[in-house]
Amino acid sequence: MAQKKRKKAFKEMKFRPNIADNDLNTKIKQIQKFLNKELQVRITVQMRGREITHKDIAYNLLKKIEVAVKGIGRMDKNRREQGRTIQTMISPFKRK
Repeated sequence: MAQKKRKKAFKEMKFRPNIADNDLNTKIKQIQKFLNKELQVRITVQMRGREITHKDIAYNLLKKIEVAVKGIGRMDKNRREQGRTIQTMISPFKRK
């Protein structure tokens, strides 16, 4: 028998610390669409070169994203730092 393929339970969005405001707004709208479909979203901030010395910019970016999705999802507080990347997950609220 053929097995059913399991759909991914999450989507991933990648960011750079110095993203333009309009690009950020576009990605935030996409994240909101995923959360409305009740999918988790993995946020990855990738830093290159000397950007690693300014981690505060990356954390401010994560804070902006958290404020933008406040009504439809919550950002997990455990963030993983792996070398030049910072990862976190956003989970949608359960619907009744």
